[in-house]
Amino acid sequence: MKKFIIFFVTLCAILFSFSFANALTDQERQNLIIQIRGQILQLQIQLQSILQNQNQSQNQVNGIWCYDFNKNIAIGDSGIEVSNLQKVLVDQGFLTSNYTNGGFDIATYDAVVAFQEKYKSEVLSPAKLKFGTGKVGAFTRAKLNKIYNCTQLSKCAPSWSCSEWSLCKNDKQTRKCSDSKNCKILLGKPKETQSCSLPSVILKGNNIENKTTINAGEAIEISWAGVNVTSCSASGNWTGSKNISGSETFTNLTSSRIYNISCVDSLGKVVTDFLTVDVSLLSVDIKADKSDKPISIDLGKSAQLSWESTGAKSCSASGDWLGIKTLDGSESTGYLYIPKKYIYTINCSGASGNTNDFVEVNVLNPFVNIKANNSDSSIEIISGKTVKLTWESSGLTSCTALGNWSGGKEISGSESMGNITSSKFYVLECIDYLGNKVSNTVSVNIK
Repeated sequence: MKKFIIFFVTLCAILFSFSFANALTDQERQNLIIQIRGQILQLQIQLQSILQNQNQSQNQVNGIWCYDFNKNIAIGDSGIEVSNLQKVLVDQGFLTSNYTNGGFDIATYDAVVAFQEKYKSEVLSPAKLKFGTGKVGAFTRAKLNKIYNCTQLSKCAPSWSCSEWSLCKNDKQTRKCSDSKNCKILLGKPKETQSCSLPSVILKGNNIENKTTINAGEAIEISWAGVNVTSCSASGNWTGSKNISGSETFTNLTSSRIYNISCVDSLGKVVTDFLTVDVSLLSVDIKADKSDKPISIDLGKSAQLSWESTGAKSCSASGDWLGIKTLDGSESTGYLYIPKKYIYTINCSGASGNTNDFVEVNVLNPFVNIKANNSDSSIEIISGKTVKLTWESSGLTSCTALGNWSGGKEISGSESMGNITSSKFYVLECIDYLGNKVSNTVSVNIK
């Protein structure tokens, strides 16, 4: 009552201020109007709060909330009646917790429909309806008052006791609750159904389940999380009692591991999980023209190097190549102009140490070979016959014919010499990439 008196005194003071408005300028009157509107808005908010607090204090009987519904309400309505309706719908599980904004909105409408269909035989059937209407009318209000009416609560206040929750089945647990006073009203009755989860445990390595791979020498973080369990223990490549949830780090692993965990719930049910950790040993493999073995190439040619590493963090080259290299890659040797054995070594390092591999590339000496009638030694023919010269070379850039023939020649080829009546001497002289001369000779004699 005191709060109402203060409210009306303040309101009168605001109205009294209008009597001075005629003595003000237009701008001053405008400012006064804005100020008064703001004060009225604040008073409206305070009044609503007073009414709500008064209503809440009145809706307690024997320490249990109750309310007597007296009005038909529908979407678009607001006020105390709607706030208490929303409180019921929260209690029934049709609205989320603390959803009491006092406005009959779409969410409230849907919740009323669900309430009506839950108590279909008492709310819808008497009105010959199959589906909820979303409007609180006589039958809906009667059911609300049957459950939450304050009058019946003042006569008999329930005293509830419940059994233990059942085992979790289909993600639900149930129990039975009864009123020792047998008041035959449901106000304050505890929930008899709740969601639940079966006992479980999940084991991960570096946040990966079932199986993961690390490089030799690296660390792995083993983490686990148990749900609805009371204790856990480890086996395999770790042992001992474990917390229900936690993590451990294992360092410098050099071989594959298996980690097992077993957890027990309050009823003795055991749940398990395992993790396989494969450890990749440090290695590197280098090839030349896709071969691990030594290869041979002609002078002035190149070879393609390729390499792959496992468990490495860095790689570098040595021998006949140098520099930092990627962990996996390929690279050409470039054209090789010196006949010798080239060694290409790759060195890699990782968490577990160092390793290397190499490959050989042999560059052949330049050569030229000339034949007469497929013979690379002297031959004899009958006078007047024809001889076919053939030649091949390697590591050479150009060739010239000397002796009993002449002119520039391809580095490999063939040519026929006809009507030979006397002994001939055929020389092929070639030049390599460094300017060195290489020659070969074949002779033809007459029988």
